[in-house]
Amino acid sequence: MLRKYSLRGRIADKVIPEEADPVADAAQPIDRAELHRWARAELRQGRRAVRLHRRLERRYRKAVLKARGPQQQERVDHRLGEMSVEELARGSGVSAAALRKGGVATAADVLRRTVNDLDDIRNIGPPSARKIMELATDYEQIRPDDLRPPANPDAWTGADYALVRRLAMLTAVTGLAPHAAVLREVLAPVGWLSRTTSWLAWQLSTSSRKARIRSQAPEIRQAWLSSQAVDSLQKLLAGLDRAQQIGTEPDPAIAGGWRASSSSLLSTLEQLLSRKGTPREQDFLRRGLATRFSSDLLKRIQATTLNTTRLILQLRPYQEFGAKFAVAANRGLLGDDMGLGKTVQALAAIAHATQADGERHHVVVCPASLIDTWLQEIRRTLAGIEGQRFHGATRDEAFHGWQGAGGILVTSFQQAEYLLARNHPLIGFVVVDEAHAVKNPEARRTKVVRSLTDRASRVLLMSGTPMENRAAEFIALADLADPDQGARLRRQFGDGSNAHRDAAAFRNLIGDLYLRRNQDEVLTELPDIIPVDVPIEVGENEYLACKRALAGGNLSGARIGLTTGNNERSAKMVRLREIISECRENQKKVLVFSQFRRVLDLCRVIIGEETLLYHGDVPLSKRTEVIRQFQDADGFAALALQIDAGGVGLNLQAASVVILMEPQLKPSTEKQAIDRAHRMGQTLPVVVYRLIAENSIDERVVQLSGFKADLFEQLVRHSTLAEAAEELPAGVHDVHEGELLAWGREQYGL
Repeated sequence: MLRKYSLRGRIADKVIPEEADPVADAAQPIDRAELHRWARAELRQGRRAVRLHRRLERRYRKAVLKARGPQQQERVDHRLGEMSVEELARGSGVSAAALRKGGVATAADVLRRTVNDLDDIRNIGPPSARKIMELATDYEQIRPDDLRPPANPDAWTGADYALVRRLAMLTAVTGLAPHAAVLREVLAPVGWLSRTTSWLAWQLSTSSRKARIRSQAPEIRQAWLSSQAVDSLQKLLAGLDRAQQIGTEPDPAIAGGWRASSSSLLSTLEQLLSRKGTPREQDFLRRGLATRFSSDLLKRIQATTLNTTRLILQLRPYQEFGAKFAVAANRGLLGDDMGLGKTVQALAAIAHATQADGERHHVVVCPASLIDTWLQEIRRTLAGIEGQRFHGATRDEAFHGWQGAGGILVTSFQQAEYLLARNHPLIGFVVVDEAHAVKNPEARRTKVVRSLTDRASRVLLMSGTPMENRAAEFIALADLADPDQGARLRRQFGDGSNAHRDAAAFRNLIGDLYLRRNQDEVLTELPDIIPVDVPIEVGENEYLACKRALAGGNLSGARIGLTTGNNERSAKMVRLREIISECRENQKKVLVFSQFRRVLDLCRVIIGEETLLYHGDVPLSKRTEVIRQFQDADGFAALALQIDAGGVGLNLQAASVVILMEPQLKPSTEKQAIDRAHRMGQTLPVVVYRLIAENSIDERVVQLSGFKADLFEQLVRHSTLAEAAEELPAGVHDVHEGELLAWGREQYGL
């Protein structure tokens, strides 16, 4: 049983520091004793909170490590009990029939006996007894799946609940680290003030020292009373109390927390095991940590201790490695597969550079359609590092805010050149997302990006497109990231057209510049679904099309207008083209869902004529052939489906990417669509993109339904019975057309 710590004294009674008259007015003489009492009291309050945070973190870390032993053993015992002797003995020459006749039916039965016991079974001699025991013993070893609880809480045992409960408590506490860091920073001068105003220290101080102490006291007090310090203290206390409450929550609440945030809990577990786990556990977690680097770079990566003070999210080990690669390499290319969190890794590297190296100004260059996504991720991932939107009419305001306070300036390829003419401070990281867009060295946008990267201390290019076999494109990007590395590649491989003749040498040479991991390398538990809500800033044409339809009371027309109002140049279609391009490069199969035929027709124009269509007007006699063509296609394929026609009764597990062109009024409709790919036989994680027009009826649908991206996983993990009943999580509702139409008309003043 975990002991609950009490928040005693001033820490419970007085969360917000109070004004203290002796230091209220710097112009008045400051009484030493009163000043000392104030500093000592506030120091005690802040330190109690920081110490409690540290104490609980240590305690919960030990509790997780203690709970994982029984949980893993139950997983192993279950696996051994499920392994039949027929399967265990397959190909070994050992007679499974003889073992069964001797009362040995499973691997667990084998391990409950000795070799001599097995030898006594008729038709099982000493060699067979030793062989089957070796096989069972090998199968008993911890495997990657044993490191984690089952994905579905319906299959949990008491040991699983105990582990997840402690994981939730530890995750809650570790997420408070940025607030504890803020307090430690402002407490340092308060501690100095407390020490220097003690009676003895004051008696030993010179007049000039006393004057300095008095002059600095108001500034120290103001820092302690600042909104950031007060906010951090409040959040730290509330968070610590919440973490302790988790210890007494009922099991259904623990399961609900897992469904809502299993990724965060797994990140906490993997981070802990990567440091405190057994050698075998650590070996499993090293998957995806590249070893192709030179010994010098590998040593630098291993010697880098990532400063996570400003990180709100917990990184998985492979993500931590990627961030350390970006820091240690200084200039490189991160090419991880989609869904592995390239953005989070880049932000973690920026957080380290800000906190550890004092680099306060960073720039992200990306397609215009991704600016909002980046700003959203910055808010979700970082504490105390602000994102500024350098795009459109707010450019000047964003630049001045970034120039003064630091942070991350996010801009598009088209508008990045406006940054070059400004007198900007020294840039730490320049991160270029979708970097394959600047592979042409003669293009204007490439030259603009090069000018930016030349002015930066560090550069990270990001692209989900595999580059190892695209030598010419890679050399162009290498030259952009690190001109010295680019020059070396050109000296040996020219323009890259003949690099395939010595592919091994090429890959070895790019090792210090390029890091790429695939999903199956690092997501050993193969998460069922990777949900991504994509905010889209649609243009004026789309808004006008939506408004005209709403004026006529046509809700469907308004929703279509948000997606197609500017035809192929519509913002959603631009984002669709970018997603499809990456899927095509990675040879992934894609399902595109929309309720509307007009949207599907335009999607086909964007994707290409090879796109297969499945809607209500496709004859029943041809529907099976459409599905067969999609399932049997080699490499990339796209199937555009009308969600009402293609959302039920189809098995499309060949697809690993689902794109929802608009949020649906009935969340169960989205669930059924996702279920087409996410079902028995699916061997890959399913990435689900939902395109949501910002400040529009799209966004209102999500608000009214309560169906956000983090609930996708909860839906797909419901039992078969729940699926049959179209059961939805608590707080998720259908949206009524009349309510949505009335809201839209009101927004437009109609």
